[in-house]
Amino acid sequence: MKKHTIRNEELQKNYQQHLNRIKGQIEGVINQINNNEYCVEIINQISAIRGSLLSVSKKLVNEHIQGCVISDNQNHEEAFKEINNLIDRIAK
Repeated sequence: MKKHTIRNEELQKNYQQHLNRIKGQIEGVINQINNNEYCVEIINQISAIRGSLLSVSKKLVNEHIQGCVISDNQNHEEAFKEINNLIDRIAK
């Protein structure tokens, strides 16, 4: 069974705005490549995108820990494994 997370409208809007900004940054990189811009400038933009994605990931992990792991009645070992898996995915 697929799990779901219910988010309030404000939180959804915040994620949407952040992800739309990232989408715009990605479109900017595509344009930079198509316009044969200097590699360093493109890499700087990609680095900014990675930072933005990491920021969204951190917010989601925080939300997951607060809203899903702590509030669900998971046993401690299961919750610990789940959190460690999330950290491993982000750290890659």
